[in-house]
Amino acid sequence: MSVFSVIQSDSLPTARKLKDAKPRITDWWQQAWTNDNTQSTRFFAEANIALPGLTMNNTSTDDLFEALEMVRGFGLAVPPRSINPPSLTSNHIAGKAIDMTITWTGTINVKKKDGNEEALTFSTNANTNIALHKVGESFGVKKLKTDAPHWSFNGR
Repeated sequence: MSVFSVIQSDSLPTARKLKDAKPRITDWWQQAWTNDNTQSTRFFAEANIALPGLTMNNTSTDDLFEALEMVRGFGLAVPPRSINPPSLTSNHIAGKAIDMTITWTGTINVKKKDGNEEALTFSTNANTNIALHKVGESFGVKKLKTDAPHWSFNGR
């Protein structure tokens, strides 16, 4: 199990509660992970990969906490909803991508750009709903199949 499984939840504390908890969280990180060299190496390696804006050689718990605040503040999709770590250079920043959750019940008919209808049956996993992807693609919007809410002009 990942050291950072706590960030993989959709249930995040409020920004105020997170900020108030910073001393307790960073103190716990230091006591639990950074006092042992082997554990420290693994802790920072996993955190630096999972959180945005961190370099691979980061060893600052303050930097980790700031990245955690960024994830919370922007509602970034992190594992398990996405296997892609948040990025500081992305199609989102260029205005060419959006994260959205699309839901409906049963089967609906949706027109593609060419006017032809496509029957779409709801699936809880947007990554595997190929019919939905085809409708999006007809309008020039492609699904990134490894990131539940992500759609963009090029699928990345």
